[in-house]
Amino acid sequence: MGSDPSDTKKRGVSRPQQERSRATLDAILTAATRALSAKGYQAVSMSEVAAAAGVSVGSLYQYVPTKSALAALVMERRSEELATFLEPRLLALASLPFREGIREGLRLLIEAHRMYERLPNLPLHDAPSEGAMARLHDFERRAAIGVRMYLESHRNEVRPKNLSLAANLIVHMLDAALHAAMAGESTWMEGDELLDELDALVVGYLFER
Repeated sequence: MGSDPSDTKKRGVSRPQQERSRATLDAILTAATRALSAKGYQAVSMSEVAAAAGVSVGSLYQYVPTKSALAALVMERRSEELATFLEPRLLALASLPFREGIREGLRLLIEAHRMYERLPNLPLHDAPSEGAMARLHDFERRAAIGVRMYLESHRNEVRPKNLSLAANLIVHMLDAALHAAMAGESTWMEGDELLDELDALVVGYLFER
């Protein structure tokens, strides 16, 4: 039995099936990312995103019904690109001494976020609870699982006993810290100062004092 094409619209975002539709959505997201990076969420209009993507405003609304839904898709794409960049590189750190691996992992995380440091924190209050937001939460879950597995291999060296809790706390702490740095002074993402501070946070949490 075929799926009802209206189902995806009920979730707030229309998911294309054909190559042409995928290309159109990609153009929309590329245009939206550039506009949001240059002007911020409040200053960007759906009409200028449509014009930059080369589609009509009506066509744009067939893919994304609200600006918040569009912002959610931009953030979803960012999460996917971050995962593609980070996962193989983080796996390669497993052979390093534990504390060196932590620091190099943090360095990679900062490097990945530098690619998006001009993209503002976006309000997602009316983004669909399924689809884009679910993928964002899935990225966080995958990150927490990866951190927990890394901690498991060094269980005898760390202070926390509940490694699932510790992994989730670390993931959310780093996410909040990086977003704060990205939204702050432009120099905060440069050099090793941020790396030193994040390293101190993680090491101070994980190890006995």
